Amino acid sequence: FSIILPYLIVDLKLCNRTVMANNDLNDINKRIEKLKIQNINRKQRTKRLIEKGALLEKYFEIDYLTVEETEDFLKIFSEYIKANKPKKYQKKEK
Repeated sequence: FSIILPYLIVDLKLCNRTVMANNDLNDINKRIEKLKIQNINRKQRTKRLIEKGALLEKYFEIDYLTVEETEDFLKIFSEYIKANKPKKYQKKEK
């Protein structure tokens, strides 16, 4: 028994390291998946913002305005548009 015990201890230490490595790997994989989802969401948001900005420039013919001027322009009409928005375009309550 005293001859086998050191080998068992070494085996247990190796098993423990393997389990710890697998846990670390699982944590890393979870983090990678979370980052992938965040990246997809960021790309979708960027695409949406670009498309909406393009529509804004097209329909209001304001492509010559700076960002600050565009904001001032939108502030002028913002309250009116929010107050008179057709129901089908109003934010749906959950």
